[in-house]
Amino acid sequence: MNADAQDVTVNVGDSVQIEYYITGAGGDDQKGCNFGPNAEPSGGSATISLGFDSNKLQGPKSVEVNDCGPQSGKTVTFKALEAGSVRINVLGARDTNAGTWTYTVAGDANVGVTVAAPPPATNTPPEITVPSDFTVTGTSDSGASVPFKVTASDAEDGDLTNNVVCKVGDNVVKSGDTFPLGKTIVTCSATDAAGNTVTDTFTVTVHDTKTPVLTLASNPTEEATGPNGAVVTYTATATDLVDGTVTVICTPASGSTFALGPTTVTCNAQDKA
Repeated sequence: MNADAQDVTVNVGDSVQIEYYITGAGGDDQKGCNFGPNAEPSGGSATISLGFDSNKLQGPKSVEVNDCGPQSGKTVTFKALEAGSVRINVLGARDTNAGTWTYTVAGDANVGVTVAAPPPATNTPPEITVPSDFTVTGTSDSGASVPFKVTASDAEDGDLTNNVVCKVGDNVVKSGDTFPLGKTIVTCSATDAAGNTVTDTFTVTVHDTKTPVLTLASNPTEEATGPNGAVVTYTATATDLVDGTVTVICTPASGSTFALGPTTVTCNAQDKA
């Protein structure tokens, strides 16, 4: 009985393939290889029994062959379960025919397998650096484009900045995206090759800090239409960076009767902020 393999070293989770076969000498005076006195030259079958530490390897305990020689062998797969040394030994063989026969185990039929210990897992998470909470000025009623920088690194994997993912709720956000007016909490995370994840947050506040801009009429002079003065109309407008056009309230209002002499008109515009 032979095994087409050599002693090997593998990692946990790897597989080892070994081909087993029987070489016969025709000891029952029949030509070629057969299993038992009543078998035809190419008939019968034999079961090779295998022994190994099943805690370290996973695989069948036997293999059946139906003919002789390497070309008729059967390939068996063993999977490494844990680190250590183990031998896959050929224990013997039994044929399907009557009679008792002697099978000789070749020296290279017993294969040694060394399973290398896996590298120690790291439980150290990466480090992530997020900005301190900050405030920006809104540029429209949609908010403002907000640039920010987040970096991450790991003792084993090095720079993980390209692996950083930042989200607002379930939505991924990137530097330069538009943030709405008000406060927005951004959650950023990074994961190393060992599956360790680090998470941190920062808050972006978009304020409308700009006052509206008033455009008033030039100081007009009107001709009195009676002893009480004259009705005067004028134009006053206001625009805001965020809200656009806003309402202007002036006192006295346009269309009021203005007394003789100069009158000061006070105008006020207020945005949503």
